[in-house]
Amino acid sequence: MSEPLPVIYLARHGETAWSISGQHTGLTDLPLTDRGERNARCLGERFKGLSFTKVFTSPLQRARRTSELAGFGDRAEVDRDLLEWNYGDYEGRRTEEIHAERPEWQLFRDLLSTASLSALGYEHNLSQPAIQLWNDTNHVARDR
Repeated sequence: MSEPLPVIYLARHGETAWSISGQHTGLTDLPLTDRGERNARCLGERFKGLSFTKVFTSPLQRARRTSELAGFGDRAEVDRDLLEWNYGDYEGRRTEEIHAERPEWQLFRDLLSTASLSALGYEHNLSQPAIQLWNDTNHVARDR
């Protein structure tokens, strides 16, 4: 019998005040909102029944708190390579404000939703990588 193929789960941090307002949040170390904390706990429910060889988190408090509330506590290793994008002069600004100065500016086509879950794995063997889940938010609270 062959060994199961590896899967990498990617969980985005829960909601912050700037994710509500649409401000680009890179290195600014913001805490989670109350809803962000609730959704991080819900994210933990999605992981029930799964086992992980390694768990990593960004050093920023929004990521570490999400990891903690999702049930990983001290298991999560802080990895500075997981820091968010450095927006430089655009930090804390909304896309509309940036486009007023630079209409052609575009960071990404799809920035991921807060507390979302994605999974990268393989189809049939290690030579066939596959996106198995992308930006799934079925577990998040919809209330404001």
